[in-house]
Amino acid sequence: MFKLKKILLTAAVSGMTAIGVPAVASPDFPSQPIRLVVPYPAGGTTDMIGRIYADTLASKLDGIVVVDNKGGAATNIGSGIVATAKPDGYTLLFGSFGPYLNTILGPKPTFDPEKKLAPISMITRLTFMAAANPNAPFSTVKELQKLASESPGKYTIASAQLHHYIALMRNKTNLDLLHVPYKGGGPATTAAIGGQVDMVFALAPLLIPQVEAGSLKAIGLSSKQRLPAYGSYETFTENGIDFQLDTWFAVYAPAGIPDELAEKINAATKAVTEDPEFVARVSKIGGISEWSSIAALREEIQMQLASWRALVKDNPDLIHK
Repeated sequence: MFKLKKILLTAAVSGMTAIGVPAVASPDFPSQPIRLVVPYPAGGTTDMIGRIYADTLASKLDGIVVVDNKGGAATNIGSGIVATAKPDGYTLLFGSFGPYLNTILGPKPTFDPEKKLAPISMITRLTFMAAANPNAPFSTVKELQKLASESPGKYTIASAQLHHYIALMRNKTNLDLLHVPYKGGGPATTAAIGGQVDMVFALAPLLIPQVEAGSLKAIGLSSKQRLPAYGSYETFTENGIDFQLDTWFAVYAPAGIPDELAEKINAATKAVTEDPEFVARVSKIGGISEWSSIAALREEIQMQLASWRALVKDNPDLIHK
C-alpha cells in the first residue's frame, strides 16, 4: 500500500509539473548520471576543460557526470539541446558566452538563451592565441603584419567557427587574413599542424601543448599581459595592437531549474574551482580557475551583451553573414 501511494504521488507531481507548476528539487540529487553537454567536438579546449570539470564535479556531488559532445552551428546545436531539456539538473551545458553572442552576431540560435538557459556558475577564464605552422614565413606579430599587408588575403587562419572573434581580430589588427572555419578547435589545430592552413586561432590551452612540442609556433596572445606560466609568448598588445580578448567557461542549466537545485550545483562548482588538483590542471594548460555566484554570472552576461551590442553598432561588419 505504501509503495502504491508513493507511485501515485510521484505521478501526481509529474502531472503538476507538466501543466506548469514549478519543478521541485529532489533531496537525493544526483540519483542518476548527469549529462554535461559540450557544444564542440572532442579534442578542443572546451572539451578538454569540460572533462576536467566533469571529473571533479562528479567527486564533489558523489555522482556520475557524463560528457556528451554535440558540436556544430557555432555552439547552437549543443546549447539548444540543453535549452529544451527538462530542468531537473540532469542535463547541463558546459559553455561560454557563445549562445548569447550568437543572438547579436549570428548564426542566430532557434531559442532565446536569456529565456531558455539558467546561468549557474563561472568555472574558468582563458585567453586566445594565434599560432602558425612551423614552416610559415612569419614568426612574430610584426612579421605577420608586414607580410599580410604585402599580400592581402593570402594567408589563412583556421578556427572553431569563431567568425565573430576572427572578424574582431581583423578589425583591430588590420590583418587581411582568409578565415577557414572548422567544427572544433581540434580539427582547426590539426589543419594548421598539417599545413592545410597557415595559422590557427584558438584558446591558449589547446595550442600551448602543440607550441611546446614544436608542432606549432606561437604568434601572439590576445591577453593584456603575458601568461605567467609561459612568459616567452608575446601579446598583440605589446606590439602596439589594441586587441584584447578573453573568454570564460560556465555551467548552465535549462531555465526553470529549482532555485535550491541551482544553488546546490553552484556550491559544488565552487568546490571544484577551489580544488587544488583542478586549479593546477587548468593552470598548466593556460587557464585560470574562477567561480561566480549565480547573480554575478548573470551580471557578467548582461555586461557582455551591452558591450558587444555597442561594438557592433560601430562595426556592423562584425556580423556573421
